[in-house]
Amino acid sequence: MGVSVLPLRAQVDLRINLQPTITQSQSLNFSDLLTSQQGPHVATFFISNNTNQVQEDLYLRILVKSTNVGVIADLEQRDPSFSLKPNQSARATNNDLHHGIPNVTTNLAFDGGLTTEGENFITSLKGQTSLPDDVYSIEIRLLQNGEVIASTSESLGEEPMSVSRDIYMNSPGGEVESGVDFVIPSNQPQFDWSGNIGETYRIVVVKASGSENEESLIQRAKTTDPILENTRSVGGTLLESEMADILQTNSSFRYPSSGVKKLRPGQKYYWQVTTLVETTDGQQEITSEIWAFKVASRQQDNTGEISRRTQQQLQTLLGDQYYSLVEGQNMDLQSVVIDGQRYSGPAMIKIMSKLMERARRGEITIVND
Repeated sequence: MGVSVLPLRAQVDLRINLQPTITQSQSLNFSDLLTSQQGPHVATFFISNNTNQVQEDLYLRILVKSTNVGVIADLEQRDPSFSLKPNQSARATNNDLHHGIPNVTTNLAFDGGLTTEGENFITSLKGQTSLPDDVYSIEIRLLQNGEVIASTSESLGEEPMSVSRDIYMNSPGGEVESGVDFVIPSNQPQFDWSGNIGETYRIVVVKASGSENEESLIQRAKTTDPILENTRSVGGTLLESEMADILQTNSSFRYPSSGVKKLRPGQKYYWQVTTLVETTDGQQEITSEIWAFKVASRQQDNTGEISRRTQQQLQTLLGDQYYSLVEGQNMDLQSVVIDGQRYSGPAMIKIMSKLMERARRGEITIVND
């Protein structure tokens, strides 16, 4: 199975991840390649805007090819186009693409279908439900202003067939080798990658150092045990340059607010995902590429200030006695919910200030149940 990713001038990446049940098949049902939105899940497509600018006027083109037949199907997106926000990443399955890309657009439609060669090929099958031996590929292209700006493809049907154990990184950031500063707006980004369902992954995040390269930093961090398993502490330790070392049983998580070191504005970080798989020769470690990202400098790192101010406001609202009880439980106020609306960070400071003012005017009363 081969993958080709060609990020061009718009710095928008595309990836395809075929389902293991498809890549293991020695023969493939042709309907799997051109399914309706109710059909089987064949492939997942990933798209990432790696720039700090909105990418507009975007269109998709999807091709299904065969070494012997040529282009079997050609689908081109028709108006309207879609756009990607700065540093936005999204995913969609082959079923999703019939009506949109989640969190990007709900208005996606395609023209085209089987080519003349594809129709002749289907006719030649004479009712067979599986494809003859050949190498087939699914290619997806991203166009902007009529030009192809990114392209990726995935092949299947090659011999020998085997399950892909590769780990494909999705977000945050991008390849270290690109030399691009992948700036992200949040210090609690969503980490996302694609791999096989049911495996346990280890995610290591380290701080960039001018005196040590990214591979050395990550390898050194892996000499200690992980500190979290999902959200539960497992007693590991973090080295000086190590920000997080986490075991996850799924392929996506948001950077924790506790149990790890905080990501700082203006700082560059590296991260890598690994997993252990059983082979005939014993356990084998599968590693992803090392990706880099940088937290935007414009973000105000006011966590300490927020913590001090919320402590003062809580003490005023609750009174010394009740506040002492809360403080004694080592609680940390992360957010407040009022009328179903959750507030955190600076917004929480603002809403609590209003509550304090109303409390001083006698408009609200704190009741201990």
